[in-house]
Amino acid sequence: MKKWQDQPKSDPVEELRTALNDLDMPAEGFSNRVMQQLEQIDARPGKEAPFSPPRKRTARTAAIVASVAAAVSLGVLGSGFVSPVMASALKHLPVIGNVFADDTYDRGIQRAVEMGYAQTPNLTVTRGDFTFTVTDVLYDGTRLNLAIEQEGAKKESIMAPLSSRAHKEDPNDPKGKIYGFNLYINGERIPSNEGAFGDEITRLGSFSAEFYRLSEDLGEEFELTAELDVTGVEGAFVFEIPMRKATESIAKLTPNQSRASNGFEYKVRSLEITPITSRLIVDSTGLAPTDEANKVTKMYYELVNQQGESIEQKKIGFDDEAPKTAYSEDELFEPFDELPTSVTVRPYSYVLGENGKIIKDEQDERVKEYYPELEMTLELPNP
Repeated sequence: MKKWQDQPKSDPVEELRTALNDLDMPAEGFSNRVMQQLEQIDARPGKEAPFSPPRKRTARTAAIVASVAAAVSLGVLGSGFVSPVMASALKHLPVIGNVFADDTYDRGIQRAVEMGYAQTPNLTVTRGDFTFTVTDVLYDGTRLNLAIEQEGAKKESIMAPLSSRAHKEDPNDPKGKIYGFNLYINGERIPSNEGAFGDEITRLGSFSAEFYRLSEDLGEEFELTAELDVTGVEGAFVFEIPMRKATESIAKLTPNQSRASNGFEYKVRSLEITPITSRLIVDSTGLAPTDEANKVTKMYYELVNQQGESIEQKKIGFDDEAPKTAYSEDELFEPFDELPTSVTVRPYSYVLGENGKIIKDEQDERVKEYYPELEMTLELPNP
């Protein structure tokens, strides 16, 4: 099993030194906000500044801190093209918002932060009394994620109630709440049914969006436009975000291989593996093989590496209706911990009870029925 190529690990000071090595910044004009927050961290009982010794910040470290402050004040971070090394280094700065770092539910987001793939553009727009900042963005060729933080709203929802989302002019509506969101790539709007957005539950005061199953190759770089509609504010908050594909390489197979058994057949059209996401595109015809009719659901699929380790599917839809006889499905999965040498597609269905509901076992897990005769193993090319 091959390791993903993580960004080199080093201590925060060395990361900052490397990231800022080519920046020729003046000694004056540094951001007071950065320096003040660093001093506040030094003063907290039992806390150490993330890149200083416990008692005294060295001159070497102070110079690096100053360089970072200069980068902030001169807008270097607002370019949207912060390098992976810089992104890793900036995680140690309290002034730099990183909503992704707080996401404990999405393994792909965790990996992107750990490996330095997430961009931190920190683009800010103020309209009226409200300020929003795009703190994090991510695109790996399959999924696109974005996080936005509202200044001063650290402990509350920033999404408008459903009753308010179409009535921005109502004086009784809460002000400063997001009721509309649109995303454009190179000027073309992404349909809302290709994604989801809402409050970031791990960090109140923040908003996150995910778009997936992107149908075209966007290339290595493209222009992303995000528009927020906010209650109490006329006109949208508009962010122009230069994007870069997060991963340098991607394992993409288009095998068009099929397996069939007892009237059921499926074809794997595409399998994509990145350090952040796994994606399977598959077509099928017929009902899942079973000894008795109406005892199982439609067919689902697991992805398993050569060591038998499976990964979780990100979203699974359960339909009370009878299974269809043909499906074309585009499914996302969590990333593998390491780059596999082979991936086995393992079809399964859920077992139904007499009431037509999925049966659960003693651990309250849904009972699955597997079909070994339908399994398909795909070898991944050497990177």
